[in-house]
Amino acid sequence: MKINKLIVVFLTAIVMNSIKPCDSYTILNAYYKILMTPESTTNELTGKETINEIHIELQSLFKERKPMSTEFLDTLIQENIFFYQQQFPEADFFLNLSDSGITEIPECIGCLTSLVYLNLNNNNLHDLPNSIGNLKNLYKLNLANNGFSTLPSTIQELSTLIWIDIRGNHIIELPEYIKYMQENQGLSVEF
Repeated sequence: MKINKLIVVFLTAIVMNSIKPCDSYTILNAYYKILMTPESTTNELTGKETINEIHIELQSLFKERKPMSTEFLDTLIQENIFFYQQQFPEADFFLNLSDSGITEIPECIGCLTSLVYLNLNNNNLHDLPNSIGNLKNLYKLNLANNGFSTLPSTIQELSTLIWIDIRGNHIIELPEYIKYMQENQGLSVEF
C-alpha cells in the first residue's frame, strides 16, 4: 500500500499573543504552508482522493523562539487541525509541538481523536489536561524534558499507547497505572 503524506508546517513568525480566535481563517491561510503534497490515492469505493498520514509541525522563523500562547494553540487545534481531521477522517495524524515554548495544553486537545503521535518534547509543561485520555488512537506520546511531576490518570484510558517518553521531568516513580500498562499492554516507557 502506498502511503500518502500531507505535511503542514505552521510558521510561528508573529507575536502569538496578538492572535484572537476570530482570526482562525487568517491563521489557516497565512501562517502555514504545505511542504509536500504527494500524489494522492483514489479510493475505489468513494472515488475520493485519500491521504493516509498528516504530519503537522510548528516551526519558528525566529532564531529566538517566542512562546506560543495557549489561546493560539487552542485556536490552532479547534479551528485548523480539527478542520484537517474532518477533511481526512481516514488519515493518521502526527502532531509535533516540540520546542514551541508552550506552557499549557488546552482541553480541546482531546477532540483530535485521529492523533497517533503527539510530541510535546522540550517545552515548559507541568500538567496535561484530562482530555488527553480521549486520544483513543494515540500510540506514541513524547513528554520528555518538561516540568511534569505527575501525569493525569486518564492516560490509562489510552489502550493503543505503545510508547511514552517521560525522561527529563520531575517524576520520581512511575504511577501504578503506567506499570499496569507496561505489564498488560506492552507499553514501552522511557524513564
